[in-house]
Amino acid sequence: WLNAGTDKLSVAVECGEGTILERIILPDGFLPYVGETAGTAIEIGDTYESTNFPLSDEECCGWFVDAEYSEVLDFGDIEIETDELIVEPEPLKIYTAEASDTSNFIFALNSDGTSYNVKASGTSISGTIVLPAKYDNGTNGLLPVTSTYAATSSSTGAFFNCKSMTKLVVNSNMTSIGNYAFQYCSKLTTINIPDSVTSIGSSAFLSCSGLTEINISTSVESIGKQAFYSCSGLTEINIPDSVTSIGSSAFHYCTGLTSITVSSENTVYDSRENCNAIIETASNTLIQGCKNSSIPASVTSIGDSAFRYCSKLTTINIPDSVTSIGSSAFHYCTGLTGVTIGSGVTSIGDDAFEYCTSLTSITVSSENTVYDSRENCNAIIETASNTLIQGCKNTIIPASVTSIGDSAFYRCTSLTDINIPYGVTNIGESAFEYCTGLTSVNIPDSVTSIGNGAFFYCTSLTDINIPDSVTSIGSQAFYSCSGLTEINITNGVTNIGESAFEYCTGLTHIFVPSTVTTISASGYYNSPFYGCSSSLVIYTDVANASSKPSRWGTYWYYYGSNKTLTVKYGYSRENYEIEVGLREPGPSVTLVPYIDGEPQSAIDCIIGTAYDDIAFPLTDEQCVGWFLDPEYTQVFDPTALTEEDVGT
Repeated sequence: WLNAGTDKLSVAVECGEGTILERIILPDGFLPYVGETAGTAIEIGDTYESTNFPLSDEECCGWFVDAEYSEVLDFGDIEIETDELIVEPEPLKIYTAEASDTSNFIFALNSDGTSYNVKASGTSISGTIVLPAKYDNGTNGLLPVTSTYAATSSSTGAFFNCKSMTKLVVNSNMTSIGNYAFQYCSKLTTINIPDSVTSIGSSAFLSCSGLTEINISTSVESIGKQAFYSCSGLTEINIPDSVTSIGSSAFHYCTGLTSITVSSENTVYDSRENCNAIIETASNTLIQGCKNSSIPASVTSIGDSAFRYCSKLTTINIPDSVTSIGSSAFHYCTGLTGVTIGSGVTSIGDDAFEYCTSLTSITVSSENTVYDSRENCNAIIETASNTLIQGCKNTIIPASVTSIGDSAFYRCTSLTDINIPYGVTNIGESAFEYCTGLTSVNIPDSVTSIGNGAFFYCTSLTDINIPDSVTSIGSQAFYSCSGLTEINITNGVTNIGESAFEYCTGLTHIFVPSTVTTISASGYYNSPFYGCSSSLVIYTDVANASSKPSRWGTYWYYYGSNKTLTVKYGYSRENYEIEVGLREPGPSVTLVPYIDGEPQSAIDCIIGTAYDDIAFPLTDEQCVGWFLDPEYTQVFDPTALTEEDVGT
């Protein structure tokens, strides 16, 4: 070791059976490199300060023993590795880079008063940026630059959104890379993390999509949440033994990852059996996987979002040892085609397989007592409740299923049609949300509730029949189903939620029966028909606007700000269907009205036409009503007309 204040180097060499030989030798000094350019060799003096280095710490990033600027040169503790005794050692090569102009930075004194933090002077900085090891603000003197600016939000990150910066050289005094420090530096391809750094903050490198590799030095103890989130260019991660804390989602959305390794000396995390994953050792929880991960048989839990956004993962086998699958564990694994779930799984978190758009095969072990995939249905069913909680494009819903769970088919974009068997009573929230390929769905008359967002953005759905058994249509149930041209709301429906048919731009007509007691619409923006075509006509058997149910919101028929749709009151369902062409009109009959014995103009009407639509010469307020005989004894009932009356 070279000790401050001495010019001698003590070299210890192990020989044979553990024999230690020591020799005091005279070193040849240092050979400094600035970038790739070698300077003049420097003879070791009494102290570091007295040596004639080509750049001061204000002018460079400090001194390192490697050209990658990762291992900081400690002038009080230099170790020369050798397998033989050195008699005439060569100069030790040391490396630095010239610091960027200080106009690129803003420095602030840290709270300890003994060091500075640094941030970019603006987002326009470009190319290679080198942080100086020390700075003098003219007031506090020459002090080390030890951290990036302590940001409290993403927009205040030290180098936030510096999209033209391609390379960053971190100085030798840096101990902390702060929160959001390099977020959205999308062209940053190279950065050194020297062994002076002990912590990497939350979102420090979020969306640095240009980074292809990162060397986490052996001094780093903590990696913050989302630290490398969406670094899609990263292909491998190596976690050293010094790391004791990894925040949530630290490496999520790193879609290019193919290799994950944890040092075998790490006591908190491991990558046992070369599994290409990070496992929390004490809990046996897999917290981060990649496309090449395999789950060891000793793992008992798959953590929340463990494989989230692993879009290149194609198949996964969950062993019998696993008891829980965390929320969003495989969210957005768009390349995943097959899943096998072992016998031990007793808990599956929300959205565990959400957005797995390529899934074609789902199998649950026949020995699992909590979940099943009965009748080879290609789905996960919660056995006790008979609720289908996860489906795919090849799912066939068994007749024993009684409920479609929330988000069960969420974003199954390849699903084109589905038969919901009789016996299902509930279609859960977002059950078929974003099933953009779904063209038809059969809803049996056992279903009583259609949940919020159940068919949200099913843009290819062209028609749907809501049976009499349904009593409730949830908020946004058919939001943006732009292919729908008609919806049949039957008399069983009593509640229509906010934005239920919002942006159903293809709708030209709809019938809302008076049996609907509640239409939620506290503002025009959440009217059931907001964003629909202005040509949409609403028909209802409510007699007139003043007699509509009290719980039809003020804005129930709005399609925009101060924009209202045409509402035709007093229509029977039959008359509505005839008018819009959903059924053929019945046969016509001619009525000849007499007033006080005097014949009036004949009236041609259609059997099944509502009484209010028949153009009688006098209203009921103006006369005693209508009769079939001049003695006014046989009351005329238009609804009693049948085809037998044709021609009379």
